[in-house]
Amino acid sequence: MKAHEAVETHTKAHEVAGEVPAAELQSFTRLAAVLVGGLAAFLAIASLLGTRAGAEVILSQERATDTYNQYQADSLKQRIGSNDGDILAALGQPNAAAAARADAADKGSQKPALLLQAQDYEADRDSASRRERSYQVAEGAFQIGIVLVSIAILARLRPVAVIGAALGVVGLLLLVNGLGPGLHFPA
Repeated sequence: MKAHEAVETHTKAHEVAGEVPAAELQSFTRLAAVLVGGLAAFLAIASLLGTRAGAEVILSQERATDTYNQYQADSLKQRIGSNDGDILAALGQPNAAAAARADAADKGSQKPALLLQAQDYEADRDSASRRERSYQVAEGAFQIGIVLVSIAILARLRPVAVIGAALGVVGLLLLVNGLGPGLHFPA
């Protein structure tokens, strides 16, 4: 007996026993298989977006760190220039003292913009981190949904498939949430 004949015989025996008709079962199986495919596609999308958001977290943090380092370097240069100006003035070199103080003032004038830029990078990092967490939770919902729908196909349990589909909807909402300002998930 061939495999498809065995499945037909098994299905007909269950129909006779008062279970789900073969056509209905076949329809459920097809629909569930399509659902698994859709959940898998959304899982792939969430995974790609999560990886991208993770890279944005790292890049934004590096930019913020570099900008804070520049801010600190300019603060030191400002202090050193100011001290050099005082020393040069005390040594009776007013032109050199004025030049050192002007350089110190120039470094000091750049600091507020650097601080704002570093804070912007931190805000970008925080936003990317929120998106990454949303994508990660979406991935989990899609994965569990796939498992539940797969179990539903094998065990022929529609309620389990419905729960898997509901998790897919939750995952889809979390995926969309990650694309916008969205919810804030704790770290």
